Amino acid sequence: MAFEVVKSENTRLNKEYEHYLKGELELVVDEVHQFGFPIAAESGHKKVYAVDWMESVGNRGIGEVYEWAKANQPMLFSFIEETYQKPYIATMENIDNIYELMQYLNDERVIRLSHESYMALARIGNGEEYVGIDWLRWWYQRNLIIYKNLAELIAPDERVVLLIGGSHIHLISQFLKESNLVEVVPASLYLTLVNTHSLKDLYSYIRRVIRMDRDILRLLKWISAGIEAFLGIPVLGGAIILSTGWAPLGIMFIFHIVLVIFSSKAGEKAAGNIIGIITSVVGFIPILGMIMHLVTAAVIAIETAGQKNLRA
Repeated sequence: MAFEVVKSENTRLNKEYEHYLKGELELVVDEVHQFGFPIAAESGHKKVYAVDWMESVGNRGIGEVYEWAKANQPMLFSFIEETYQKPYIATMENIDNIYELMQYLNDERVIRLSHESYMALARIGNGEEYVGIDWLRWWYQRNLIIYKNLAELIAPDERVVLLIGGSHIHLISQFLKESNLVEVVPASLYLTLVNTHSLKDLYSYIRRVIRMDRDILRLLKWISAGIEAFLGIPVLGGAIILSTGWAPLGIMFIFHIVLVIFSSKAGEKAAGNIIGIITSVVGFIPILGMIMHLVTAAVIAIETAGQKNLRA
């Protein structure tokens, strides 16, 4: 568990956590006490981690930037206020429970708009006086340091949960993805209720889950390998295919196409499933079909077993 607490406060943070585990901590209303400590305790962790940084680099504060814009670039200031700030505040005021609040703050559209507002802020300034960028250089440095501190916690087969303000999500996710060290799984994946009122809704949900959770994708690949191996069993596999009117070939053709698409979205290799598509086309040919089923199963198994399993 990693928290939006400056790293220099890590010892104090863990002393608080020790008191929490003993039932001796007087809780306050913040995300660490209300969300972080309970999750860490339920997960059986003995230690938590502070990963934030808040030092100054001689930059303007965010308040100073907005005041400058209000006085010198009123049209841009008004645009930022009307496009980003006021709608955000209005929505927050209408949310009356924690679950909906967490859903809103982790919504991909809200995260995108939050980062977009910083791009508008970068335009604040005049000539070579880069007022907005003066603050943004600190903002980017802060998020890069958080990324660096998170990277220190990464180990094979480990999961790191980061509890942090929504405005950080875009940059930190970007840095983690670009590092190729981990798979980034957004909180929205666990906060979104499944709405399957239509096939389109169901497809969108499955696509999102597969894209963000490679464990599920790999499980489906192992299933496809198992089915192909079964269909490649001499006599038995062919008998099943013939007795069902070639239906298994059609089903596997679609299954492999879906896995190729999802693998592409998740950045995974899918050579085995591509071979599986070919196998489904030529599988009706005696002997050749059996060989192709077994080759497909072997390639998918080797390919899937060799893919890394890191997540954050």
